[in-house]
Amino acid sequence: MLFNDIRYVMDVMETQNLSRSAERLFVTQSALTQAVQRLEQCFNVQLFKRTRTGMLPTRSGMLFAEYARDILSQCDRLTKCMKETGAERKKTYLTVGTSKSYGKHFVSYYIKPFGDMYPEINIEFIEDRSVNLEKMLINNTLDVCLMPTPIESNLLSCIPLFYEEILVVLPRAHPRNIPNYPQGKMEFPEIDLNDFSDETFIIPKAGYKLHELCLNMCRMLGLRLHRIFEIESVDTIIGFVSNNKGIGFVPDTFVKHSVWEHGVNSVNYYRIKNANNKRAFMIVYLGSRELPYIAQKFIQTIAITQKQGACMVYADAWMLKNSSLVEI
Repeated sequence: MLFNDIRYVMDVMETQNLSRSAERLFVTQSALTQAVQRLEQCFNVQLFKRTRTGMLPTRSGMLFAEYARDILSQCDRLTKCMKETGAERKKTYLTVGTSKSYGKHFVSYYIKPFGDMYPEINIEFIEDRSVNLEKMLINNTLDVCLMPTPIESNLLSCIPLFYEEILVVLPRAHPRNIPNYPQGKMEFPEIDLNDFSDETFIIPKAGYKLHELCLNMCRMLGLRLHRIFEIESVDTIIGFVSNNKGIGFVPDTFVKHSVWEHGVNSVNYYRIKNANNKRAFMIVYLGSRELPYIAQKFIQTIAITQKQGACMVYADAWMLKNSSLVEI
């Protein structure tokens, strides 16, 4: 059975006339007749009833047409995909965006497996505020982004990688640290944030997603922040806290690095009691755009890396238990 035979028969179904279909398809009537006969012999059915006025589909013919439309649609998609794959395999350039600070702390561990598998691909890596990255995706300046929720534009499609929890960070010398804090372990004791209402809080600047998440969390807890420092970088927040300038909020994604970077005598991290303080970290791309082949491979590699636990350096038991892994 040939795909051309199916196409020919479907055209005859539409015109109900061999002569008219032959003109439309630029073939002979004999070629159409042979196509009909081959399919009728293949399925041992009669597809058309020949009349003086034309070719009328039989009940079997109408059933054939119902399935044949899907077959031809899939065939067209396959042809398009193979053509694009051949062209995109030649592409040697990929643009990847991520929210500020994430590149330094862990995105490089997602990039590395892809670079090992596709050493010929050059990656331009762009760190910016999420609102700017979304605009770049919509304008086709970026192929794909890695960023936390919320995603503002409904033009973008998202694949969740994992969920991160917002922690509160205290100076190691703070008098309200719990006794016997589990030093050197990724175990975060729980504290009540309302016990710190008189503190200076260090949060990300307005315009950053973490800024709104922190403020909304405090509102839901009934906590009013009296004194606030607004900082652009998560690293700087940890630095301010380690120098006793206040207490801060940081995603647990960063903590695994922060502990090592700021030393064992600088800060302690705590989970926040009764807080709605989790958010998803996403692979984001323009939904209306046919993703380049190499961008699809990038997304697939990231998903496999996360699933296989290649980033175990960041994953404590809680993150593994609560990860949302994608299968591609």
